[in-house]
Amino acid sequence: MPMIERRLDFGASHWRDFSGVTKEELEKLAAEYGLARDMVADCLDPTHLPKISRTPKVTFLMLRAYDEESAEDATTVQELTRKLALFMGENFLLTFHRLPLSWVEGVIEHWERSPRREAAVLSPVIEDIVEECLYTYEGPIDRAGLAVDKLEDNIFHNGQAPIAAAEIVEDAYLAKKRATLFKRLLRLTRDVIPAISKIGDPTSSAIQNLKEEADRLYFYSDDLVETSNDLVQLSISLASNRTNEVVRVLTLVSIFLLPLNLLTGIYGMNFVHMPELQWKYGYLFVIAAMFLVEVGVFYVLKRKGWIRSNRYKGNL
Repeated sequence: MPMIERRLDFGASHWRDFSGVTKEELEKLAAEYGLARDMVADCLDPTHLPKISRTPKVTFLMLRAYDEESAEDATTVQELTRKLALFMGENFLLTFHRLPLSWVEGVIEHWERSPRREAAVLSPVIEDIVEECLYTYEGPIDRAGLAVDKLEDNIFHNGQAPIAAAEIVEDAYLAKKRATLFKRLLRLTRDVIPAISKIGDPTSSAIQNLKEEADRLYFYSDDLVETSNDLVQLSISLASNRTNEVVRVLTLVSIFLLPLNLLTGIYGMNFVHMPELQWKYGYLFVIAAMFLVEVGVFYVLKRKGWIRSNRYKGNL
């Protein structure tokens, strides 16, 4: 797609926003503004994580914002986020992104209408960009929290038999991985805020708001990681318990059937002299013996606690 440029003037300073810039176009801009080669290389790297670096004349800031068009099963940085690179000099601000970003457009439109734009100060613009970048995570984190709550309800299915199927474990693992990725990106973004404060006024309320918002989202994502991790372990444990219950039921069935197999095996032998075979009440005697044996087995197992009532349906 062709390069799209937006420009805003702030007195003697200016902000140029670029979308879809090519490597050749970026190199021309780097030569024009004196951007360091390693900064340009970081800007072109599609896998780069949030960071900040400086030269004597230019500050480079890399941000990653949540991509609203990402797939529901996205679990990598490239799939889940979009990159925004910022170059800040004494009287210029350059921002680069591969595709148009609605939240960046919102910041541009805000400053187009702002009466403060006449002042040759760009630090408030940078603070607004970082703040809007943080806000892109708020919606997905809230949705992830609701998904984790719903997943927890599905695991116990209204207090009845636990649904510990493979898809439930998979959903819990996906929630954990996405929450871990949110936490990682927010931690890296939070770490660059102290460096951003040096560009403008470190004591300004905007910087304090950035720190508070970053902390809030970070701790929220950290809580999601712990909760989703607990759900993964719980799902696996319930699946294991479910298997153990099946094995226990099969074992109990075998215990009841073994004595019957013994009796039928004895009277199934083809010996000539077996008095019970000619006895008029032999059949009834064997049936009664089988019944008494089963009652005895049940009594012994009940006494030992091997047969117990269970609130989960389908278990003995």
